[in-house]
Amino acid sequence: MAGGDATRNPKGQRLARSRFDNYVLAWLGGFPLRELNGDHFREFRLMLEDHWGLRPYTVTHVLSDLRCILRWAVSLGLLERSPFPGRVMPRIAEVAPRGLSAAEVTRLVALPGRPGFVLRFLLATGLRWAEACRASREHVRGGLLEVGNSK
Repeated sequence: MAGGDATRNPKGQRLARSRFDNYVLAWLGGFPLRELNGDHFREFRLMLEDHWGLRPYTVTHVLSDLRCILRWAVSLGLLERSPFPGRVMPRIAEVAPRGLSAAEVTRLVALPGRPGFVLRFLLATGLRWAEACRASREHVRGGLLEVGNSK
C-alpha cells in the first residue's frame, strides 16, 4: 500500500494494509474510483458497521486509510479530486478518563525519594505533568502555587 506509508511505522503499515485488503478491496472490487461518490462512502460505512460489525474506531481507521489512498491518487493525477465526502466519519463518544484506584494511589504515594515526591505533588495538586514542569518559584504567591494556562 502506498500513500501515507512514509509516516507510519512498520506495524502501522501492516495494519493499514490488512484493513485495506480485508475491507476496502472486498467492497470496491474492480469498481472504478472515478465513479465513486459520497453515497458510496456512506453505504460503505454502514456496511463496515452493520455487516462486518466493526467498532467506531476501526471504522474510522478503515475510512481514513481509504481517504489517504484517494488523496494519493489525486497527487499522482489518477483522479482530478477525491470523491471522499466531508461528513462520513463516525462520531467517537468521549470517555471520561479512568482515575486511579485507592490501592494504586496508596502504592504511588509510598514510593521513596524524588519520584515519590513528584507523584505526591502531582496527586495532591491535580496538576498535569506539563503544568508542573512549567511551574516556577515566581508562581508561588502567599504560600500558594498559582498555575495559569491550565485546562
